[in-house]
Amino acid sequence: MNKIIFFALIIFSVVCLNGQMKSDLKIALSKARNYTQAEKYSQAIYVLNSSINSRNKEESFSLACLYAYKSSVYRVEKRFKESNNAINIAKEYAVKSNSNYANAYVYSSSSRLFDDLKISDLCVNEAQKALKFLECDKSGNSVEKAEIYVNTYLSLYNTNMIWKNKNNVEKFARLSLKYAKISKDPSCLSNGYLAMFGLHSLYPVSQKKNADSMMYYAQLNFLVCQKYPLKCGYRNYARAAMNIAGTLLRESSGKNVNKKESFEYLQLARDIVSKYKINPNSIVPNTYGIMASYAEIENKIDEAVKYYKLAETELKKSKNTSYREYLFQMALYKDLADLYERQLDYKKALFYSNQLMELSKKTADQQQIENAQKLEIQYEIEKKNIELATLKERAENRKLQNYLYLGIICVTLLGLGFMFRSYHYKLKYSSQRERELEAKKIEAELQIKLGKEEKTRLSLERELLAVKQSQLQKEMIASSLQLSKKNDVLQQIRAKVNEGETHQINKLIKEETLRDHSFAEIKSLAQQLPPDFFNLLNEKSVKKLSQLDIKYCACLHLQMNTKQIAGLLHIEAKSVRVAKYRIKKKLGLGKDDDLDLFLQKI
Repeated sequence: MNKIIFFALIIFSVVCLNGQMKSDLKIALSKARNYTQAEKYSQAIYVLNSSINSRNKEESFSLACLYAYKSSVYRVEKRFKESNNAINIAKEYAVKSNSNYANAYVYSSSSRLFDDLKISDLCVNEAQKALKFLECDKSGNSVEKAEIYVNTYLSLYNTNMIWKNKNNVEKFARLSLKYAKISKDPSCLSNGYLAMFGLHSLYPVSQKKNADSMMYYAQLNFLVCQKYPLKCGYRNYARAAMNIAGTLLRESSGKNVNKKESFEYLQLARDIVSKYKINPNSIVPNTYGIMASYAEIENKIDEAVKYYKLAETELKKSKNTSYREYLFQMALYKDLADLYERQLDYKKALFYSNQLMELSKKTADQQQIENAQKLEIQYEIEKKNIELATLKERAENRKLQNYLYLGIICVTLLGLGFMFRSYHYKLKYSSQRERELEAKKIEAELQIKLGKEEKTRLSLERELLAVKQSQLQKEMIASSLQLSKKNDVLQQIRAKVNEGETHQINKLIKEETLRDHSFAEIKSLAQQLPPDFFNLLNEKSVKKLSQLDIKYCACLHLQMNTKQIAGLLHIEAKSVRVAKYRIKKKLGLGKDDDLDLFLQKI
């Protein structure tokens, strides 16, 4: 058999078994893992459901991990719809948990689901999300995270195998093995070695380096599975033995070499299936297919037909034949048809060609069923993504709306604060202004009052000054009259002394004494003059009055006649009349006006 069918089902291994999980969750996941590896899927689902039902909805971290592993179990069973539903629930709890680790775990499991469904874009998208969450996780549990890295990189590895991107296949195969060694988990190590085995299978076996590398990683995988059969999975253990046998066949290059060693590994694979009672489909038929290839190399047609028949019998035992098993059966019928055609047994060749055509229809139907499942899941995913996008958009809009409301509230509060501050400032300014105005008013009133008092004081002072001035003028007039008289008396005494008439001196002194009494009376009368007499007199005068004129006016106001004035001033009556005429002109009086009456009215 020229074509080597390489099937490597990589079971999603449980992670988070250290500090990230509680002991009861560890136990539940460990039990579910063991049941899954032993292909007891119903017991695994039962354990997971029991653990889920025993928890409240607040334990989002634990529920995210449980539903993610439940999705993995359904995925291995090819129950993709249930697997997708479980992973969607896991995502919801992962978001609620707000844990980068839980989100990475869930999205890694989701990438494995889309890997099995061959929905490459979604597989890569989910894997990238898982890697981002792992980068953001600061828990420091490198071993736990390493297991998630392994499974995520394996998804990217398988996707790039489909795309035939050898560079990325090598990149992700090496990363898977790197983190598998960090995790030290047997299942992860087995998957890492299988990835490297698959990488070297892309290159020609004729190159010894590639052949040696394939055998190297196939043997490493076998040793790990042989040491930890349950942890790696019994099916993976059987496949590890079958992979070595297939590699030995490829190395034979059409020669009958390595047959014995190859048959030993093929028998071991069948023994593992029998011992651990796992489903023989795709393992036992493949072992017979490899044995048939060796028989064809030896040109033992009957022996080759026998092995092909055994392979066909094993395939027909399967109740639920998968698309891959149909493909293997088609390859088997094609090999039989080609074999009989080379032996010129056209009847049997035609029979197996017809079988191949019928199986092609079944394969197409099976492919349609699986494609329908994929389309249904894709539709649900797209619907879910649209709903999530809508919810996200609504959340963003609500967030923007909340920001807008918050901004409006802030602006309103700032406005109110500004208005309050402005009002408070205006009120304070108004109050301060009122106090200032009141103070200015009081100050102005005090100034006015002080001004009035000052004015009154000045007025009183002026009046007092005028009174004093009038009094002084009155005294001055009286004194000047007396002084004038005294001067005349002194002149007379001097004349008498010079003349030697001393007896006349005593007479003059007595007369002067009598006159002093008269002057005292005149002085007393002068005090009776009105306070503003002199001011009024000056105001009514047309021309300025002399001091002598004022004396005459004072005497006239005191109702002294011409004779008295002449005697008082020691002048002739004629001089008094002349003075009165002069004063009358200065006061602007007419000929008919009486000067004495005018002055007495002042």
